[in-house]
Amino acid sequence: MALTLISSTAQLGKPEFYSKSQVLYAQYYASVYNNVDQRLQAYLPWPNFATGGMGWYRHGLREVASNARLIKALGDDRVPAILLAAAIANQGGSAQRPFGIDAIERLQYWLGSNFDWPLPQWEWAAARWHQYVEEPSIGIAQLLPDEAQRLRGFGRPNLFDDRTSIRLMYAKLAAVSRAAESLGLNQTQRFILLAIGNNDGLGTIQRLVAYDRDLERYLADHPQSRTQIAKIMTFVDYLAKHGDWTLPDGINRDYIWSLASRPVVAP
Repeated sequence: MALTLISSTAQLGKPEFYSKSQVLYAQYYASVYNNVDQRLQAYLPWPNFATGGMGWYRHGLREVASNARLIKALGDDRVPAILLAAAIANQGGSAQRPFGIDAIERLQYWLGSNFDWPLPQWEWAAARWHQYVEEPSIGIAQLLPDEAQRLRGFGRPNLFDDRTSIRLMYAKLAAVSRAAESLGLNQTQRFILLAIGNNDGLGTIQRLVAYDRDLERYLADHPQSRTQIAKIMTFVDYLAKHGDWTLPDGINRDYIWSLASRPVVAP
């Protein structure tokens, strides 16, 4: 059930796929993103989530391996362990944490905690200071401090502690799962919402409701949500093949990939 990307120097730009629905291949290469730059991404060292390809940069997965026991202990019917692991792999590999080092995040947090932006007349700069320095995403779960406080219910947790971040990511996904229970969705659809919710939280549910619970129409209009699905499914496929992680029964992964890879219709 896992995806393997085979690169061939004889057919540069035409990677082949195994154990993956043919519709992903067809839709990806028929999309408006079909160009040389997009194809060459398959050969870069970074993950190419558009095609489900793993590069050699896998530090989010290393965090998963280091905390596998806790992740599996937290996993349940509401938040499958493999999805929680994929969420940590996705967020833990953030560009703010190059090679798993949190020095940039610590500097951001220290600056934001000790200094205010000195030029309030520069509104654009003040807004970015607030976003990236006063309220940066932190830790292997890449949670905002205020978001983490709401999830915990009291105080500001130490998001530089991996075990704390993992527990709060579980709480974030569990909140999405609880909110989805009343929408009348099947197991695969709820899995999709959790895949998006690793980044967007309860905003995922609110947007779906605004689309009258029509998941396919919602995803057709939100390429960022499709990107999140592709990221999570890339890690899910990798974990299912290379570790003792299992996808819950009843999850239609080919259908999920078909939604993630749906091309954007040019205006």
